[in-house]
Amino acid sequence: MNMILTSMIIAAVTTAPLAQGFLDCNLTQPISHKCFGILGQPLMFYLPTSLNTKTRLEKNTDIILKLANYSLLNINEKYRSRSTFFTNGTFMLRSATKNDSGGYKMEKHTSDGVLLHTIIVELDILAPVSEPAISQTCLSPEQKTVSCFSEGDEVEFTLSLHDNSLIQTRPKKTDKHNVSNIAISLHGQMMGDLTCIVQNNVSRAQTVVHLRSCKDTVSHLSVVNVVVVTSISILLLVLALFLGMKCFNKTTNSITVNEVDAEEEVVYSDVRVKQQTK
Repeated sequence: MNMILTSMIIAAVTTAPLAQGFLDCNLTQPISHKCFGILGQPLMFYLPTSLNTKTRLEKNTDIILKLANYSLLNINEKYRSRSTFFTNGTFMLRSATKNDSGGYKMEKHTSDGVLLHTIIVELDILAPVSEPAISQTCLSPEQKTVSCFSEGDEVEFTLSLHDNSLIQTRPKKTDKHNVSNIAISLHGQMMGDLTCIVQNNVSRAQTVVHLRSCKDTVSHLSVVNVVVVTSISILLLVLALFLGMKCFNKTTNSITVNEVDAEEEVVYSDVRVKQQTK
């Protein structure tokens, strides 16, 4: 029978953005691109401002804001309470939500309405990865399973031993804010520093643990199991003896009472015979 021992070790890690250049949506250059935002964190749109120009930012069919020269002309009521506009053209959402994901279009016009250029960006708001947790499960002295867990959107895993890659996964677009994990089977005696790196387009974190040999652990566990099983067997034997003795005493008492009742009946019968004879 396989003995299973699971240990969980979590190391302190730091989380940092992967692609700083894409965490904010820069619309000052006439190049369409993709940008990312961190769920719950401030999100910046850098808009072009200059004299004798007008700028308009849209999402789908909604006009978010309009600028003229360096001033804000108007802003959509949906964004007014949770945004700030700076005179340098920076438009900030104080806390990004999933609903902010989507396509944005920025149009820049001359003061008399001539279109200068249009920029389209695709914004994706992602939950950052959490600190990865590594578990080691000993199935036998020759086999163990190592798993790495993390939470976040579109999580990518890299598992390596002594800087040698063991497994790497690519995120799926359907992996939205779920607890994700990978698992790999290794020889039970394999030891060393195991590193799990998790990342997505807005964050990165890693955990390093030292793998232990399963031999000593499983042997120790087997001894413990033997002691426990032996103790339980002794307790069951004592309980059986106690119940057996109790049942035996009850039967003996019943027989004794019956014999006494029989003797009294005989004596009583003799007395009645003698009385009748008189």
